[in-house]
Amino acid sequence: MAEEQTAGDEDSRRSAVPWLLAVILVLALIPRLQRLGTISFWFDEAYSVKMVSFGLAEILERASRDIHPPLYYWLLRVWAGGFGDSPVALRLMSVLFGVLTVLGVFLFVREAECGLRPTISRPSPFGAGVALFAAALLALSPLHIAWSLQARMYTLGTALAAFSGWFLLRALRRESAQVADWAGYVVLAVALAYTHVFGLFTIAAQAVFAIGVGIYRASSIQSRVRWNTLGAVLVAFFVVEVCWLPWLDTFLEQKQRVLRGYWIPPFRWEQVLETAYQFFAVTEHGPPPSRELKWIATGFCFALTAALLLLGRPGHRLMALGFGLPVASAMILSHFVQPLFITRYFLFAHLSLLCMFAVVVGLVPTRPARTCAIGTVLSLASILCLSQMEHREEQARLPGLAAAMRYVDAVREPGKPLLTGNPMLHLAVLSHIADRDGVRLVGSSQQFPHFQGTPVVRDDEYLPITQLSAVRANSIWIVEGINWNGGTWTVEMPEPWVSTQEARFPEVYGHDCEIVVRRYERRDSLSRLMKERENRHRGVQLPAAAAIPSSQDAWR
Repeated sequence: MAEEQTAGDEDSRRSAVPWLLAVILVLALIPRLQRLGTISFWFDEAYSVKMVSFGLAEILERASRDIHPPLYYWLLRVWAGGFGDSPVALRLMSVLFGVLTVLGVFLFVREAECGLRPTISRPSPFGAGVALFAAALLALSPLHIAWSLQARMYTLGTALAAFSGWFLLRALRRESAQVADWAGYVVLAVALAYTHVFGLFTIAAQAVFAIGVGIYRASSIQSRVRWNTLGAVLVAFFVVEVCWLPWLDTFLEQKQRVLRGYWIPPFRWEQVLETAYQFFAVTEHGPPPSRELKWIATGFCFALTAALLLLGRPGHRLMALGFGLPVASAMILSHFVQPLFITRYFLFAHLSLLCMFAVVVGLVPTRPARTCAIGTVLSLASILCLSQMEHREEQARLPGLAAAMRYVDAVREPGKPLLTGNPMLHLAVLSHIADRDGVRLVGSSQQFPHFQGTPVVRDDEYLPITQLSAVRANSIWIVEGINWNGGTWTVEMPEPWVSTQEARFPEVYGHDCEIVVRRYERRDSLSRLMKERENRHRGVQLPAAAAIPSSQDAWR
């Protein structure tokens, strides 16, 4: 009778899992849709917007001039073809992959709780509970919510990392090769390699783990098919490598480009502490924490990694490698080769950190204590999530570049020159303005570094600074960024141009950040206009003014 009741309770818990997962997915969606189209694009998003204006072949060519692989841009190009290129439409793809990542983490952790035992046909309710807890932590994570709201490749990468880990564990749980599972893993791993360079670290961690499992099984006396696993592992990763080889030459060129100059500041060991804290913070750009908090966060991350790497089940060791190997590799490369230590680059690794945390909390021995621990952690995670949502509401109150471009569209005459002084700001302007005719970037492609967006700026979008004085239009509009995306980007107007109108729009992308819109007029045109007004007041008629040049003639 007791056994029947226990079996009934187990079936009841299993039947509740899909419903609980659905609730978590809905909860993940809510903060990821908040103010989706309100806040302006920043430079990286504007880069994505400009990239989708090209064809698939040209995207490949222009991506090769930058530092990221092309897969995300290809997918975004197809997505924009169906849904448009508005902020809501383009960011919605990131939201979709962000929610899919939550599902992928659930599947990955549930599979990891099986312990690679071929005799287990389905995970236990306990394993499903740990997986639900991990999915809930990800759903509420401020770091992942923030990057789900941006038109960049990071949530595509997190989804591929989670699902590839799930397929890998499924394939390894069977001692005999399963073609469908291995094929699924290979496709997802190749896609991850073509999404972001840091995906290579995740694939490397998976390779170390899978080869270790294969060697262990090959040396096991009890194994009936000892070499099947190792052979399948080697074949799978060989195929992944072969599929990535066409990009290798381009990758090496991109590496040299980064070594010649990149925007990431020199590496400091203090960055390790700061990044560990940002894994749990409300925002990456909040007030600096105390050194004690940073050390606590760092110690927590490394203690989790070491504990599960040494004492955990095989699936737990994959989590530890998935976090530890990318972070350790980035530390070594940043110190000896090129600084690469940026929080968002560790989003794929951060998935493993959240999974490890869920596993450790799930190991609390008694059910009441475990329930209390899970409730406490989820309460704290909810507070962080709500704080992040409140922070985004504050950001949404600022008008920003989107409002500035609506203002320009309302007051600028069609085709009148609109100039910017930096490629980053130029791309952001293009991503929001309705009338793109006459929008130009003052300077040349050789004047700006590649990491400021020059790979996607067409040659005819540049206006050499020597031609400013010769522009025939009687008025010019200038857009400037003050403390915007790490700098102040202005245009120094030569004689005979005089500023006659100015509007300022507070923006979120920097401390005291503003977008400034100015209208300039020629001094001679301005003098004539003032004289016309004076004579009109006196009743004197002047000869007709020369015809205003067209938008095409304005540049001659």
